[in-house]
Amino acid sequence: MQTFFGKKELFFSIKFFIIFLVLQFFILSAPLAQLENFIASAEAGALGLQSSGNIVFFEDQSFQVGANCTGLLSGAILFAVVFAMKKPDFRKKLLIAAAGALVLFLLNFPRVFFVLWAAKNFGAGLAETLHEITWMTTAVLVLIVWFFAIRKIAKTKNFAELI
Repeated sequence: MQTFFGKKELFFSIKFFIIFLVLQFFILSAPLAQLENFIASAEAGALGLQSSGNIVFFEDQSFQVGANCTGLLSGAILFAVVFAMKKPDFRKKLLIAAAGALVLFLLNFPRVFFVLWAAKNFGAGLAETLHEITWMTTAVLVLIVWFFAIRKIAKTKNFAELI
């Protein structure tokens, strides 16, 4: 009888979570105020709203663009999953992770815009729900794209060879 979660899967999972937690620590510790302020200002301006620092105001509510709203968290998930694998080689991993993180960073702008648009037009309650849904959707999308693309990049048909 074969188990679903063997030693290789356990080792992969441990590496993934260690890498992710270290990156998350750095994201939360890094001085990202300028990036947060830029995102808040750009999004507020696009929606005709006011911002101050990393806070976007609408009616009697406000949204704070924090470190986890920058798109870096999605990039951290990608980095963790790519670098937890055995294959491909380090250079390809770095290229995949860097390119993917850049795409995720850029895709984060419309995600934040959509959440703030919903807040402006439908209220903070719906916006908070959409914020969580869009973030989780982004994380799942990262994993799905990675799962299918990495086998082609690593030139393997057997996923087990990657971990």
